[in-house]
Amino acid sequence: MTLSVRVDLNACPWDDDPGAADEAARLLMLLDAARAAGWKLHFFVSRRALACFRTYPDAILGEGHHLDGLVSSDDFQAEWTALRLAMLRENHLVQGVGVLGPAPAEPPEGLAWVLPSSPAPPSVLHLTSPLALNAASLIADELARHPGAKMRTWRERMASS
Repeated sequence: MTLSVRVDLNACPWDDDPGAADEAARLLMLLDAARAAGWKLHFFVSRRALACFRTYPDAILGEGHHLDGLVSSDDFQAEWTALRLAMLRENHLVQGVGVLGPAPAEPPEGLAWVLPSSPAPPSVLHLTSPLALNAASLIADELARHPGAKMRTWRERMASS
């Protein structure tokens, strides 16, 4: 079995959601846990979260994880275009996108794939935003439920299919 861990980053400190104010700190805790455990995770950041935390790409990519875009708007094409430009300003080329809400039938030009949140693809652990305080424990528990499972990011899975 292959397990992919999808980590969505969409919260900003002023959001009303519990945990939104602490999402950046929780991300750092998750990155520390991933480094200690040897996990490779797949992060998806929205344009709004990127505007709040311009250091997300450096922190995530610097630890060797994959980073792609997150679209949570009903206007997929407009949000994807704006997100792609925002990521290019951060010197990062997005290969795929995670979607909250309706996904396009075909990926737009410039995208290799679209990963919907519903229906969830098999063997994807989806950690939503804002991140839970126990995000690392959720990953460890999922791995314990599937002894011998191999962790591969969604990008790695798509490249091998």
